Amino acid sequence: VTDLGSVPGVPTAYGGVGFKAGDPNTLLIGGNANGSAGAIYEIAVTRDNSGFITGFSGTATMLSTAPRIDGGLFYGPNDVLFFTTYSDNNLGQIKLGSTVPDKMIALTRHVVRQAIRDLAANPWLPPLSINLDPEVTREPAIVQLIRDELTLWNVDPRRLVVEITENGIVQDVERLLGDFAELRARGVRLSMDDFGTGNSSLAQFRNLLVDELKIDRAFVTNIEQDQSNRYLAGLIIDLAHYFGMSVVAEGVETPKAAEVLLEAGCDALQGFFFSPPVPLEEFSRWAEGRRQPPDCA
Repeated sequence: VTDLGSVPGVPTAYGGVGFKAGDPNTLLIGGNANGSAGAIYEIAVTRDNSGFITGFSGTATMLSTAPRIDGGLFYGPNDVLFFTTYSDNNLGQIKLGSTVPDKMIALTRHVVRQAIRDLAANPWLPPLSINLDPEVTREPAIVQLIRDELTLWNVDPRRLVVEITENGIVQDVERLLGDFAELRARGVRLSMDDFGTGNSSLAQFRNLLVDELKIDRAFVTNIEQDQSNRYLAGLIIDLAHYFGMSVVAEGVETPKAAEVLLEAGCDALQGFFFSPPVPLEEFSRWAEGRRQPPDCA
């Protein structure tokens, strides 16, 4: 057994190892194993006269993102690269010349374009939220697309909200706030989704200067009877307001829950009490009989 040490350029923890298809001198290894920032890296190896690996040449480069990779890195038919994921026991796969988030990026492009065009065509719509996967936000073209579409369709940026989960923001807060700084300066709001179920701490909270915080439905369910949920929701609302954030409660399903949250100072409510998800045309009919559409997220 030879200890080759750490692999230059590959973040720990490691997860899965194998050789590139048809290339025994290029090693593939998973980095940031078990996390949303998991990825597959490639690096050249050096060998002695007997063919044994003696070390690495240069620094590894990222081949593809691979969220939650935990091992099982191998090639199948047609050079499809497979890997196992934690903790859902799923099998990820990367086609030759492609990457895991290709389909996510294509879908995100469609959602961004459609959302902004809907805002342009319907000036009466309240601010509209789009939910971005943390992995997709690593693609610079997505931020550029949002900026370009807002300009193309002459939509007030204040009518758009970008939602990213609490964990997604916490794990890469400096990059995210930097990447979205220009959009936020123009008026686009950044929202932290599913707050209360992620890995942020009070020590980190003061650095998470987003514009909006969405209380996860776990704190809203049974809030009418559950005193602890009522207390926690109130604390979250007060804390967010202290730092200048507005607050949206997710999963509101009863009039009493809505009443409790509004009394606690919640700025907007979202849930089946108002309506299940519906197409734009149906929402338009739903709003016609109301003098002003309610706050929606």
